[in-house]
Amino acid sequence: MAEHPLILVADDEYFLRLRSRDTLSEAGYRVLTAVDGKDCVEQYRMAGPEAVSLVILDYIMPGMDGTETFFELRKLNPAVRVLVHSASIEPEKLKALIAAGALGSIPKPTTRENFLALVEAALR
Repeated sequence: MAEHPLILVADDEYFLRLRSRDTLSEAGYRVLTAVDGKDCVEQYRMAGPEAVSLVILDYIMPGMDGTETFFELRKLNPAVRVLVHSASIEPEKLKALIAAGALGSIPKPTTRENFLALVEAALR
């Protein structure tokens, strides 16, 4: 029996990070969490890029923002699968990330059902 996909959630907002983790765990996913961009890159490196099926990346974080984090992840794995999770990303910046390889975005706030539907679509 295959293991459930491993998803890495990076969000500096404690409540949102835990809510994402719990939602994904309840849906059967294995989940790692990161508190910021630097931690995200380190968690990804430690887990092994081939082990992480998807990264859900907050765009606005202290230190490394979503764009910087995305490109650091790409250095570790050019095929990294990323969904941007943000309430306030400028459309041009989101378009640039998608053009660079991000799979899309999850709006904040969103419903549990929409969150899981977007994650499932990204994993296909």
